[in-house]
Amino acid sequence: MEIGTVFPMNKSLNIAVIGCGTAGLACAIGLASDHSVQLFEKFEHAKPVGAGIMLQYTGLKALAYLGLEQDILKKGAVINHLSGHDFNGSTVFNVHYSDLKQHLFGLGIHRGTLFETLYHKVQKQNILIKSNAAILSTLQKSGQRFLVDQNNIEYGPFDLVIDASGANSILRQHYSTMLYNHKYPYGALWTVFEDPNKKYATNALYQVYDSAHKMLGLLPVGQRPGDQLNCTTFFWSLPLADYAQWQDVGLDAWKKEVIKYCPHIESALEQIQSQDQLALAKYSHSMMKQWNYDQLVFIGDAGHTMSPQLGQGGNLALVDAAVLVQMLRQNKDVNKALSAYNTKRKKHLMFYQHASRFMTRGFNSLVQI
Repeated sequence: MEIGTVFPMNKSLNIAVIGCGTAGLACAIGLASDHSVQLFEKFEHAKPVGAGIMLQYTGLKALAYLGLEQDILKKGAVINHLSGHDFNGSTVFNVHYSDLKQHLFGLGIHRGTLFETLYHKVQKQNILIKSNAAILSTLQKSGQRFLVDQNNIEYGPFDLVIDASGANSILRQHYSTMLYNHKYPYGALWTVFEDPNKKYATNALYQVYDSAHKMLGLLPVGQRPGDQLNCTTFFWSLPLADYAQWQDVGLDAWKKEVIKYCPHIESALEQIQSQDQLALAKYSHSMMKQWNYDQLVFIGDAGHTMSPQLGQGGNLALVDAAVLVQMLRQNKDVNKALSAYNTKRKKHLMFYQHASRFMTRGFNSLVQI
């Protein structure tokens, strides 16, 4: 086996973080001031996946704990209420954040902008990133962990390994017994519209439903990375089994259907000239029985996934990162910190898991209701 980088113990702990997604980057940022941290990324260049997300109070508080809230607030779009209507225009829900608590709000953010903000902070902190390293396994030797990649190269030693590699985590298959792991038959097509005049969505998540078998949504996401142009994310729910048929039908027929549900975005649809501009997202509902093992912990989608109905995936990833950083600051013993993390996160995550599963049945179902 070829030996990779061995790190000096110049700080409290030597930590490996697998994955440069939201959870991994946020966790590395929070830990770097106290520990030696290295990120491992399976691709040559880390990049965001997805169009836009809505950060809730919990996600924004986690960013504040990591010192990143103000940067994100400048680039996102404030969301004051959530609005849902059926095909006939009848209100399904219309919830204002201020009804819950004064000054409360959500924040729509382009995934690329969130990634860029986190990634720039990682670079500013001089956190090492090992790219082209798909971690396949981890070994324990003399009380420390080592990582092994796709080329059988070994990295370490590490006092702690954090798997933030996402829903397709390879390590999870070796170290986890799942509480449940269910793939949803529904996915979604998504894209981002240029919306410089905020014509298509303003300060609200807007959704339209046709029973439980069709849904579209619009979410303002503020500035896109690069040119800072204001944008709106668009999504269209679709049974995965119908994706090939959607490709065969073609754009023109599909656009006519979309306009039937949401006439005011007709001009936005002109921005879509190819089906390749619409990415297909797939969703699952999974939960590990526990996230902590000896010097190993799973966070973000590596530890739990859910449908996007509650829009909580990104928020939960950020909270996972912030809580893990907090537990490692409060406990010098790594495994005690991981046990405390597992205990602290379980109730919160279980609530959203159950709520998400319940909501998904009402909004995405193959059964006509």
